[in-house]
Amino acid sequence: MATKNTAAVKKSPAKKSASGNTKAKKPSSNTSTSKAKKAPWDKENPKQAKGKAPKKLSTSEKSEAKTRAKKAGRPYPNLVDNMAVAKKKSGNKKKSG
Repeated sequence: MATKNTAAVKKSPAKKSASGNTKAKKPSSNTSTSKAKKAPWDKENPKQAKGKAPKKLSTSEKSEAKTRAKKAGRPYPNLVDNMAVAKKKSGNKKKSG
């Protein structure tokens, strides 16, 4: 008859929280902390200035975004390529100095 070796298995004691709860803390899959960056699709829309409409991509910018999407194997329209082209566009308008 085989015997079980129960002395070899040690359990770590559970830490008590401030509320006295002894359950082990599970890692959270939601990373919505104030320090963590949110993905663009998880952010709220920015507040628009009164009387100003959001800027849209021109036809040449749209074609550039479509080309980027096709090279990466993504369907167009998509947020990733549109944002990349819009960022490039806004970066060109800034003056240095």
